[in-house]
Amino acid sequence: MELLLNGINGNYLRNILLNAAKDTERVDAAVAYATENDLLFEWCWNNKLPLRYWGRFDEQVPVSIPVLEQFLARRSGRYVCKLVRQFHPKVIWWRGSGTYIGSANLTQSAWWNNVEAGVFLTEDELVDGGHDLQLEQFFTEIEAHAAPLTQELFDLLSARSKELTRRKIAQKDAAEAFAATTTSIVVSGMADRRVISEG
Repeated sequence: MELLLNGINGNYLRNILLNAAKDTERVDAAVAYATENDLLFEWCWNNKLPLRYWGRFDEQVPVSIPVLEQFLARRSGRYVCKLVRQFHPKVIWWRGSGTYIGSANLTQSAWWNNVEAGVFLTEDELVDGGHDLQLEQFFTEIEAHAAPLTQELFDLLSARSKELTRRKIAQKDAAEAFAATTTSIVVSGMADRRVISEG
């Protein structure tokens, strides 16, 4: 088992890709948020590995339009994208190689910058602990509640994404002001409230 803590221990989720291709037969990924094609997805396409991906469906469009476009363009039984409501896992099974279970989404920040925490279990470790059977059950259960990506669903999400972009632009100044707030201000404000309540 490997502990993946990104910058804290220098072990990143992206490191798994360096050695996984030779043993991987297929990738099953249940990851709520995906904004980038050039992380796991292109790796699968470039290595000609079948991919089944389940992402989150909600009003915030957690799976980006460019990601959905790539799946829709392929329209292949080898590269399947399905969406699920009330869905928040981050599990990637490189079948034959091992499984990541942790906090990282399929985003640049999660794979390069964020503090994330997860574990990677080799295929042998999964089998020895009977975790492979539990993972099979997990993927079977989410599949039962998943909707396949269709042109109609894509069009709905694309329209919603455009509306969210319009709102974001309209609120740009307020968002930038909030982003400029440092956590020291927040901590200081909490301390001030304690003094007042104790006084």
